[in-house]
Amino acid sequence: MNYQGAHSFIKQLLALPFLPWNHVEDVFRVMEERAPANLQPLTQYVRDQWIQNPVFPIRSWSVYQFAIRTNNDVEERDVRRTSHLTQQKITAAADRYMAQEISSGAYLKICGSIYAAPYE
Repeated sequence: MNYQGAHSFIKQLLALPFLPWNHVEDVFRVMEERAPANLQPLTQYVRDQWIQNPVFPIRSWSVYQFAIRTNNDVEERDVRRTSHLTQQKITAAADRYMAQEISSGAYLKICGSIYAAPYE
């Protein structure tokens, strides 16, 4: 896997919390099976610390259908507008995922591209 492919894979791993909590384990299992050898330590870490860790059950860190919020009462109007647009993109992607119009991988790519810096 090249650097760009690894970057995309890692963004998808980081987007797992955007899935419904009861989908996370199955989607992760597929990702783990497809992960190249050089990313196996990372998938092992995610499995041990997040997927199978009873201290942090998946239900507690899934943010599926949560509103994007901030605790900054004086944030600029542009930041609020950007947050609103981001929320709309996530909601639209989630609706398409739940309607089975896009795969879990496509949904994670969308979420990952919204929140993560592009590969350079």
